[in-house]
Amino acid sequence: MTKTLVVVESPAKAKTIEKYLGADYLVRASYGHVRDLPKSRLGVDPEHDFSVEYEVPEKSKEHVASLKKTMKSAEGLVLAQKAGLDLNTVMEVVKVADFCSPLLVSNGRNILKRDFSPSFALKLMLKDVGLIEKFAKSLHSPTPALRVAEKNIETAVALGFGQENASALIKALEKETGVEVNGR
Repeated sequence: MTKTLVVVESPAKAKTIEKYLGADYLVRASYGHVRDLPKSRLGVDPEHDFSVEYEVPEKSKEHVASLKKTMKSAEGLVLAQKAGLDLNTVMEVVKVADFCSPLLVSNGRNILKRDFSPSFALKLMLKDVGLIEKFAKSLHSPTPALRVAEKNIETAVALGFGQENASALIKALEKETGVEVNGR
């Protein structure tokens, strides 16, 4: 059975939270920061709009590798937010750590800002899913996950989000569950 991975900072918190969440969740600790400025050089480039370069500290590499491995078999990812922590910073960490879904990496900031402006409309995506399904059938190849994606996209289109991009799937889930995703 696949589970949702919940990442918290401290191992002690991980054990406690896992007891409360139950069997559907794997709670793991990041053991503190998973990225930092380079120790051997300046990590800010004043000649390129002060862009910042981060690296995974040596002491965190083993923990990040473990989280990546665990995420490969997880069905979802929850990042437990410390009070006062900026969620945009969390999104940057997710990108650097590279253990999340492409949808979250590409649309995470937009989801947190509640920006669901179109880039590739769900209606077009639904059409592509249909084409992929036909192609897979011609190869006699089962595609069970594709049916789940198709159902979610169909639901979002039926709820009126057909002209919006894939991040609008979050809005459809919110509408169906009555729970709002936001960056507080």
